[in-house]
Order: sequence, then structure tokens, then C-alpha cells
Amino acid sequence: MPRRLAPSVGVAICAIAWISACRDWDRYEPVAAGGGGAAGVVTGTTTGASMTTGTSMSTGGGGTGGSGVGGGTGGGQPLDCGKIDILNDDFEDPSWSWRWGYSGLESNYLRQGGELVLSLPPTEYGNQIETTAGFDFRGRTVIIELAPEIPPDVVFWFNVAGDTDNYLEIGFDGGGTIFYGYEEDGSFFTFATDPLAPSEYRFWRFREQDNFVYFDISNDGASWMERETFDISDVFDPAYTSIYLGAYKGDTGASADVHVAAIYSGEPGTSKPCPISTIKDDFEDTQRGSLWNRGWNDSVCPFDDSSGTLRATCTPMAYSFSAYGSAPVYDLTGTSVTVEMVEPALSGSGAWFALRLNRPETESAWVLSVSNGELVLYEVVDGNWSTVENGPHDPIDDRFLRIREEGGQVYFETSPDDVSYTEFDQRTPPFDVTQLRVWLQGGADDNAESVSVAVDNLNGGS
Repeated sequence: MPRRLAPSVGVAICAIAWISACRDWDRYEPVAAGGGGAAGVVTGTTTGASMTTGTSMSTGGGGTGGSGVGGGTGGGQPLDCGKIDILNDDFEDPSWSWRWGYSGLESNYLRQGGELVLSLPPTEYGNQIETTAGFDFRGRTVIIELAPEIPPDVVFWFNVAGDTDNYLEIGFDGGGTIFYGYEEDGSFFTFATDPLAPSEYRFWRFREQDNFVYFDISNDGASWMERETFDISDVFDPAYTSIYLGAYKGDTGASADVHVAAIYSGEPGTSKPCPISTIKDDFEDTQRGSLWNRGWNDSVCPFDDSSGTLRATCTPMAYSFSAYGSAPVYDLTGTSVTVEMVEPALSGSGAWFALRLNRPETESAWVLSVSNGELVLYEVVDGNWSTVENGPHDPIDDRFLRIREEGGQVYFETSPDDVSYTEFDQRTPPFDVTQLRVWLQGGADDNAESVSVAVDNLNGGS
């Protein structure tokens, strides 16, 4: 039977919104020849960058990819459900889908006349859109078609990325030149430039095969020139890839618009994300895996998995938390997600842990939290939080937490052994459960002493 107490006010779990990539706008200031993404051309500055500028022609692209990534901190998902066509957009629909996120004024990101229009005001300004969820780029291609031409003095970029500090980039430098670059751990390098006008080569493509990414351009979208090759082994994991595209303009005194005709995958994919039961982590890898690149660590309450569990240790009066956030989204339909509480947030500790499932593009979520000795279920709809169930948390009987969907209902359950489950509550979903991001969050609030909370074996581990 459901257990009910008065709503708890002892913990505040912050909402997770889409956050725009942080770019170093200073690097787009006008520079000498070769200016693109950095001052001058840098060649061969990082291990694994294979510089092969050439004019070889290719048609099609992609390949079939390799085996899935499995187990450990890296998590895993099979290729047959991970290849979401997350990027196919001809911008004919004037409304945005859940697959895109942006920051700033909506009027600066127009879907107009079958094109994406990035609108830049007369003053210094930069804007960017990105995919809200990571997709499987292994053995795939992704293509952008520009609607020429890009105005002078405007920098434009098209990226495949692991996160905001690690990505590959094809861009226009604002002075008539296409450039090719990458950012690794926050340091950006331009490794080649091409004196070819985007108005003539308006199709740009990234294609991945066996950890190598090929930078291709085309004037018709059918025949391609391979310009650069890059080994991404040390930069990001292609199994969890996001796309960024954006523009920047200095204070020129005149407004400008950049037009994009389409962005699309080079091969057919699946129609929906992987089942949520396919995400697995036993936290034995001693470091955060690529699966979780939407998360963060707070200095007073950091996550650590060096001991084989995911543990948040918080200093006194931390009032903070850290999070593991999945890059992909997952489908809860007919399946479940489970985590084991190995060091729960006991009564009087001030600590808390939450298993959270939320929509990628809206503030709608379920948060199943163990907080200061209580088990609490929050439901968030369009940013409005409500406590729908709470009761005492038994460290033995409620060792495992599970969120499960069956027949249009979502069940929130606990178990002592991951075999026999007891219902805590059930809900009729007020939002779509076929695209949900998984979050593991741990922190402390009003904790008099240093405290820890730890979990293990997400969906049984590896």
C-alpha cells in the first residue's frame, strides 16, 4: 500500500534546464590570415589528430558501425536502438521539436520558409542551437546544407561534440574561408583552412568510422571532397554525440542573418530511443563515463566512483549537489530503471539522493528521492513541482528503488533484494515517457557534519 506523510520541505532538488554550450567568443575576434577558430593555423598539436588534407572524391558515406559500448561507468546501449535520426530537420515545420534546444531570445532562432535563420543584431552577438540528447554517431554521417550565402564578418560553425569542451568543428571564418578545427578539454585548435567559398561548397559532412571522423564538403550533396581526417579516440566517445550549430558577429553596426536549409543523417536509423533498461552502470571504472556527460560535480559535494560505487561526500552545510546526467534519452515504455542504495540518506544526516527521469526539452520529471530518512516522490510538470507521495525510508526493505511503466501506468517501487518489489506509488503519466533522460543526483542540505550517500548497480550494472 502507498505510504503517506506530510509533504517534506527538508530538501530542495534544483530543476535541470537545457544549458547552452559555453563558447570563448574572444577567439572569434578578427585576426590575421587563417583566422577561423584561432589565431593562425595549428597543425598536429594533439595526439591522435591525423592531418590529411586532400581532394579525393567520395559518394555516400557512413558504414555500419561496430559493436555496442557496454558495462562499467561507460554504460552501454545496442546499436539497433541507439541510431536515432535525431538530426533530420528540413525546417519546414515552424515549431521546434524536443530534439533541439537553444538559449536566449526565440526571435533569434527562426524556422522560416523552410530554413533555419540565425538572426544576429547590430551589436556583438553569438547564438547557438544544439541537440537536446546525445545520439550514436558510430558508423554514421551527419550533413548540413547551408542556404547561401553566409554574410561577411559572420563566423558560422557546425560541430559534432561529446560535450561543450570536446568537439570537432567545420566553420566559416567571416572572411571567405572554410576552416577545420577541434576543441579538447577547453582548448581550441584550427588545424587547416580552405580558401573555398561556402556559397560554392554549401554541403558540409562529418562521417565516422572506427574512431576516425572525416570532414567532407560538397557542392551538390552527392559528390564529396574529403578534406580532413581526425582520430577522436582521446576527444569524445562517438556513441554519445551532440550536434551544435551557431553563429557569431562582432559589433559591426549592422544586423545579419545566417540561413540553414537542412540538417540530416546520411543513413536511415530507428524511430525511437533505446529502452531505459539498456542503460547500465556498476561504477567500477573509477571515472565518469561518456554516457554521463550531461552531469556535473560540485566542489563541496562531489561525486566519486573510485571505490566501485557512486558516492557523494558533502562538507558541512553543503547546500549543494552533484549529478550524473545521461547524454541520450531513453524509452520507459514497458520497461524499468533500478538503482541500489548502498549508503542511504539516513534521518538526521541532512543528505539526500534522487533517481530522476525528465523530459529533455521541458521541466517535466519524476524525482524519486531518499532524503534525510524519508522516501519522497516529486512530480514536475512544466516547471511546477508537487510532492505526490512520501513516507519513511527503510535502509533494508527499501534498498532498491525502481521506476517501471506497464500498461500506461508508471509504478514507483522498492525492494530489499531486487526480486520482490512493493509499490510506493503509481502515476498516470502527465508527459510523454518515450524520451526521458536519466539523472542520478546526490547532495546535502542543512547537514551539521560531513555526510555521504552512495548508490550502485544501475539496472544491475554490467
